[in-house]
Amino acid sequence: MIYVINGDESYLVNENLEKIVKENANSSIIRFNGLDKTFTIRDMIASCTNVDLFSEKTLVIVRDPYFLINKINEDEHNELMAYCDSPVYDNDLVFYTMDNSFNERLRTFKDIVKNARHIKSNRLKKYDFNNACAEIVKNRKMRLKRDIYNSLVEGSNCSLTLFVQNLDVLELYPEEIDTDVLSSLQISDRFEDVYAMINALTAKKISKAMALCKKLLTYDDNVIGLVSLLSSQLRFLYEVGYYARKGDGIDMIMDRTGSKSRYRIEKALEALRSLKNREIITLLDRLADLDYQLKTNSNIDNKLRFELFISKMIGDPE
Repeated sequence: MIYVINGDESYLVNENLEKIVKENANSSIIRFNGLDKTFTIRDMIASCTNVDLFSEKTLVIVRDPYFLINKINEDEHNELMAYCDSPVYDNDLVFYTMDNSFNERLRTFKDIVKNARHIKSNRLKKYDFNNACAEIVKNRKMRLKRDIYNSLVEGSNCSLTLFVQNLDVLELYPEEIDTDVLSSLQISDRFEDVYAMINALTAKKISKAMALCKKLLTYDDNVIGLVSLLSSQLRFLYEVGYYARKGDGIDMIMDRTGSKSRYRIEKALEALRSLKNREIITLLDRLADLDYQLKTNSNIDNKLRFELFISKMIGDPE
């Protein structure tokens, strides 16, 4: 069986992946990073077709396969489809992504899905989300005051990933949790939109950047605060990137940056895949100039000034 798992809810992506792993408890498991320079389609297929003498079957798991993100050449496509059209019956192959980076418009994606089980892992609607949150808290046997629980649910913006990450943080807190403690520890869904904005700016996608600008300003109609938030996240990205290049793992980066959120580090590392150091520095410099203009010149509306900044940063429309 071939599985394709993607969506905007990484918690559900992981849950669906772990369910498949449990169903293959007696299998030999082989994992690949599809964006690793050493990864090849041929090696993946070889792992799917080889028989392990010490297990009943093989489960091959490929995270972020490049051929489901970007267009590949005809030879690679044909080699891949030759296996997907006639997979080894006893073995399972899983393609998944935690950041919803698969391009469903690609020919390769469409051709693979024809012979695969496509598991969409998107955010739940509010009713289902509320039920899922209650079940997660029950399974963890956590005791939360009603107002704390309600604040967590409301602040998670229907993101189970964010809800669970906040539970992880609260479980580490040794004392009683009140609303003041919660406000200081709770992770906001806003920073995901900030990362998306940073990526849109550096990828020169003006329409997406404008849409994200409007969305971010619905949280708080404060352009100066948005500039400060963008700058803060860029500095955090630069710091995470520095330690990642030194070879530090997520736990070590959490320790070095003082971050209590593993999820935040993971999202930063995902954002850094498409960001270069010079792009971060350039954007920080331009945001510093914009911040100065916003605070010293009130002749132009701040929202308009920020939109002009986006246009100038990006240049020609996409």
